[in-house]
Amino acid sequence: MPAFRPNRPLSSARLFRAGAAVLALLASAAAPARAEGLLNPAGIVLGGTATFRVDIAPAAFPDAAIRWTAEPASRVSFPSGSSGRTVTVRGEAPGDVALRVAIDGYTGEHPVANARVVPLSTVKADAWIIRDGDNWARTEQEVRRLFDVANDILSQVGVRLSLDSLQSTNRPDWFDLKNPPGVLATANQIVSVTNGTGGLVYYFVNDIQGYRGLQNGSDILVEKGGSGQTVAHEACHVFGLSDIYTWDDESPLTLSSTLPLFHNQLQKDWGSDSETDAFYPPDLTQSNLVERLLMFGRARTNAVDVSRGDVWGVWYHWTNAPAGGRMKSWHETNAPVGFFEHATPTLFLK
Repeated sequence: MPAFRPNRPLSSARLFRAGAAVLALLASAAAPARAEGLLNPAGIVLGGTATFRVDIAPAAFPDAAIRWTAEPASRVSFPSGSSGRTVTVRGEAPGDVALRVAIDGYTGEHPVANARVVPLSTVKADAWIIRDGDNWARTEQEVRRLFDVANDILSQVGVRLSLDSLQSTNRPDWFDLKNPPGVLATANQIVSVTNGTGGLVYYFVNDIQGYRGLQNGSDILVEKGGSGQTVAHEACHVFGLSDIYTWDDESPLTLSSTLPLFHNQLQKDWGSDSETDAFYPPDLTQSNLVERLLMFGRARTNAVDVSRGDVWGVWYHWTNAPAGGRMKSWHETNAPVGFFEHATPTLFLK
């Protein structure tokens, strides 16, 4: 039986702050239902634009005194100007880029937003809607809307899911996945509908007992309670990313709720050249940040940030048990959730 990866009722914003200057580089702390317009993304599409922002108090502080530069300068341009709290950045050449913010009159460490200019990766996807007679798990319009939301989220790393086909099948025995006869046994039956598409295949069912989504290989099941976040989250599993937790019922480990942020816990998303000066709100803890990640394995509305690099948290991988079979091995370390370290969407390109 294939090993399905469960996504429990699911999904950092990179928030930065410097004490006296009250600086904050904002990502998606208050993202709308769709993630369109995410700030400070990990990726900038080659030939496309992305929005970066630094918040500075007081509000009367002039935008003209806030200046952005890029290293290397050839990687990006600033088509609407490089001054102000918010700037538009266009990807001009592939590769990593550091966007630095200089503020007149501020002599301390300055914020740095690290990103990567990447070609757009258009990933092939097909979808099936499971029906029980005239009772559909989702309407076609709902499924297309979910893919729109997922694409808004994945745009921050230069990925787009192309929904190439959307079909339905009348299978009352697949409408609700419950025990008995077994959630995973039924899931294996469902994913046999389509094979060898070369891309991702989604199956939308009414209910998966205990889960929002299940993923095995390039096959993904999403229940009615799943969202566009679920669609994007499960796609990132296919690409190679793991879940990250602050705690889980099955884990002997719990991330301390008071653990502060340190450079070695999110090295590529730190936001400063200094290993000690970070531009985050002083009350933001590591667990707060983990709960804002798209790869957070429990339900959180608007947890849509895709980290550029790995992030410290609780996570697991499967190992072979001494007596046979497989077992989960849990860790509290830097979890493999960094998109540009572990994700390989190119295997599924159109």
